Amino acid sequence: MPTVDHRLKRILKEMSTLWIDLPDFCRPGASPVTDPFHFTVVIDGPDGSPYAGGTFPVDVVIPRYYPFRPPKLTFKTKVYHPNIDEEGKMYLDIFRSNWSPALTISKVLVSVVSVLYDPLLDLPVRLGVAHQYKHQRDRFEKKARDWTRRYASTPVVSFYPAKAGHSGLDYLVVVPRAIPPVKQRQTAFLPGWWPVSYTLCSRSRHRAIAPA
Repeated sequence: MPTVDHRLKRILKEMSTLWIDLPDFCRPGASPVTDPFHFTVVIDGPDGSPYAGGTFPVDVVIPRYYPFRPPKLTFKTKVYHPNIDEEGKMYLDIFRSNWSPALTISKVLVSVVSVLYDPLLDLPVRLGVAHQYKHQRDRFEKKARDWTRRYASTPVVSFYPAKAGHSGLDYLVVVPRAIPPVKQRQTAFLPGWWPVSYTLCSRSRHRAIAPA
């Protein structure tokens, strides 16, 4: 199983590109990322689905044994969908037996958006909703649209931090809470980055900028 340092290295590597190359219909949450193991991604309801026009914040938790265990994703708004339970948890095969350490947060988000388009009816968590989707599609889509208007119509402005004079997007990560105190004074190295202490990292053109 991975150590804390291994998990941190893996998730920081993913996050170094995640916010500037998110899958379609996905964007950062409203607040800066203060914990690389717990953050929010916003999914805009995909066009052509009954969720179009909705804004769906998704809570992402990176477990202790990531990437050998899948991340935990929870919708913060109610969603009328066969694969999403009343608490917002999505049940997909990649979160169970089909998980692979080769999968990334970005690939997981691609799967989530895909399932909003096309539910997995062989893995329903809400049997009644799955039955309605199969046999009363019009009623399902009407209720899904109604729920989208009722629960997911509040706009969310994504947090895109940027530094003057830098092109592209920056992201901020406050790290000390995520690692043991004895490790906090060590130096972090990411591919193509200058070494910086485990405090505040700002990404722009693959350069790490230490706080003033």
